[in-house]
Amino acid sequence: MQQLAMFDFETPVMKTLDTSRCYARPVNHLTAATMVKEYHYAHRVPSIVASFGMYVDHVLAGVITFGTVTTQIGECCGPDYRYNVVELNRLFIHDWAGRNSESWFLGQVFKLMQEQAPNRFILVSYADTGEGHIGLVYQATNWLYTGESRAYNNAFLLFPDGRTSHSADWSQRLGTAKSAELLEMFPGSKIVGSARKHRYVYFLGDKRQRRKLRKLLKWDVLPYPKANN
Repeated sequence: MQQLAMFDFETPVMKTLDTSRCYARPVNHLTAATMVKEYHYAHRVPSIVASFGMYVDHVLAGVITFGTVTTQIGECCGPDYRYNVVELNRLFIHDWAGRNSESWFLGQVFKLMQEQAPNRFILVSYADTGEGHIGLVYQATNWLYTGESRAYNNAFLLFPDGRTSHSADWSQRLGTAKSAELLEMFPGSKIVGSARKHRYVYFLGDKRQRRKLRKLLKWDVLPYPKANN
């Protein structure tokens, strides 16, 4: 609960990044989940196996969370590395944290991951084109771009009044994950897929390990996508 108290502090102001005022450290599941549900545009808590917070003047400014992946994604470098892959599934930083804070925070998290979770050294993340994202923070921190992909569990139930329910929540909240049953339960609704996502990969470790993993990577490495003018 002490970490949650960080939500109640007076908001600092940092128009540009001042690293002397910042630090990053692991945060507990409740702290990360509270931040994600309250402030991230998805307003949904994903699976979380590791989470980290960025602090400005000792006030929580943002979080990064990592979660599990499907077998298909987990074997992006072959079955031997299935359990070394995690997805960076949420990144949120308040606007008041200033420019360049995301890139700095992500760099700190790379170091923390190697200390706190040394067996999780293949990172995958997605930038949602439906939100107009192309993954600028991943480009700024030298991730590998591997093209567009439909991330797993990406369908939505669109209700007639415009509300949506994500497929990851169907069984728990609605009692079934079968499309036909959901459409019968909610007449006038539609099953829709989310926008395609830009997929990025990052390898932790020394140069030798990174070179080895890149050679094993099953996805093509492509030029970074550009923002539409």
